[in-house]
Amino acid sequence: MKNITIPQNLTPQAKELVDALLDTRQREVEVISGLTKDQLFGSQMRIIEPPIWELGHVGWFQEHWILRNLDESDPIWPKAYKLYDSFNIPNAERWDLAFPNLQETNAYISEVLQKTISRLDGRDIDNKEDFFYRLAINHEDMHSETMVHIRQTLGYTRPPIAQVRQTPILIEESFDLHDVDVPGGTYMLGATRDMPFVLDNEKWAHPVKIKPFRISATPVTMAQYRDFVKGGGYLDRSLWSDEGWAWREEVQAVKPVYWQQEADGSWCVRVFDRAEPLRPFHPMMHVNFYEAEAYCRW
Repeated sequence: MKNITIPQNLTPQAKELVDALLDTRQREVEVISGLTKDQLFGSQMRIIEPPIWELGHVGWFQEHWILRNLDESDPIWPKAYKLYDSFNIPNAERWDLAFPNLQETNAYISEVLQKTISRLDGRDIDNKEDFFYRLAINHEDMHSETMVHIRQTLGYTRPPIAQVRQTPILIEESFDLHDVDVPGGTYMLGATRDMPFVLDNEKWAHPVKIKPFRISATPVTMAQYRDFVKGGGYLDRSLWSDEGWAWREEVQAVKPVYWQQEADGSWCVRVFDRAEPLRPFHPMMHVNFYEAEAYCRW
């Protein structure tokens, strides 16, 4: 990440925002690092974005909502609106655009970040400004998550920030997987007005009546789901909704997308670019609604 000059006259509130801006940008740069030129611009898949678009878009979003929205400033790079404006450029069209290279993209988003930080020098921040700064920070964090998703989907290397220690999960022999009953009642759903930052779809807390239900006390494990696969769950029409069966037939699914059965009958799971042995007590992941629904019916 390009060196950013930090103003010396920051209020405590402004310093908090600057620290968050720098932290989230560092994360964004890390999750895209290590990709080749071909990986940055491809492989094309309509359910995800080009990684290079992800990087440029977070800078554009920051410029749009802070510099242009709050200050009515001229665009730093007018062409950015033709590349990164997610309001007007459909997902399916983003792969067909001519993006700048990584160095040029980093230069653009760094200039935006510098101006976003510099405008806080000696400034008392009002509620409107605070909201849009936090919006940009949370938005960039979400796109960092999206980049991890892209790397997993396309089988790229693990992001350097995700150095996971493969420690054994110790389960007591006496532990019994079981369900718990949750009583019905009225619950508050949504954000309360004293929260410092909320998105519009979280407004506002309101009472919701819930019927009694039963749920597993723990996440479904990979071992439990493996039993569903071995038991022919993917081929049992009675377990699937009409929409779910149509999806299963279309993609010919007989197992979770990242699972692979070895010659000896054991199972491996692709984690980024490597096949790892299935971890029996790891929470199940990377299945869609239809697969989860069929498992629950099973």
